[in-house]
Amino acid sequence: MNDMGYKSPGELYYGSDVGTVISAIDDLIIEKMKEKSIDFTQEYFPILLRKETLSKTGYLKRGNKDCIYVYNPDIKNPNIEYVLTPSACFHIYEKYEHFNFDKEKVFTLKQHVFRDEINDEWRDEIRLRDYQIREIVFFGSKSYVEIIRTKLIDVAESVMEELNIPYSIKLSTDSFVHPIMKRYQQVQIEKKSKYELIIKYFGKEVAVASFNLHDRAFTGPFDINVNQIKTYSGCVGFGLERIALCYLKERV
Repeated sequence: MNDMGYKSPGELYYGSDVGTVISAIDDLIIEKMKEKSIDFTQEYFPILLRKETLSKTGYLKRGNKDCIYVYNPDIKNPNIEYVLTPSACFHIYEKYEHFNFDKEKVFTLKQHVFRDEINDEWRDEIRLRDYQIREIVFFGSKSYVEIIRTKLIDVAESVMEELNIPYSIKLSTDSFVHPIMKRYQQVQIEKKSKYELIIKYFGKEVAVASFNLHDRAFTGPFDINVNQIKTYSGCVGFGLERIALCYLKERV
């Protein structure tokens, strides 16, 4: 892979060959979603996210210290209003705050997300500060979001099989949760709210997609509803660079 490299830990650059593979993998995910008869709407968002929105998601309360904030260094004691978005789904909740859908919905977006995970033990060549996600966010009844998540796990398996990449699906928790929030991780395990798609990169297991049920953690605070019924949400994210790098390392 001569057309890629790192300027510093977590900062990947690549040329057209790797870029073409990333785009092809993203197209394949969309193709498989259509094959699974998932009716979705494409959305597009900037990389900036309001700090106010981030606070409402509870992201900061869970002890996540990896946000990259946007401010003018020439201003003393600046009032920080924006972050580079650390999670693509947050834009959907912000856009549809106080919204009542007339039917259950699935949205998808391709988004750059940013995390500065400063723990050196976590820093490796595929744990990036800036990376692309194919994100899918869905709203509906509890049974509906469970069905959509199951379909998207099927999508992931189909993508891996077409790319001829060995994989596994494992029950998981959010690894970036602060130690004071270990109870939150236990709840995730008990409710089976998070699964991950695991593949290997030079012998090391790497999560390249996550499949999450959020209960009403976001639809409640953001007042998002479907036909005025009790509405749940879920999201799935595919790490495009990670999948591409794992795919390419088998072919060098």
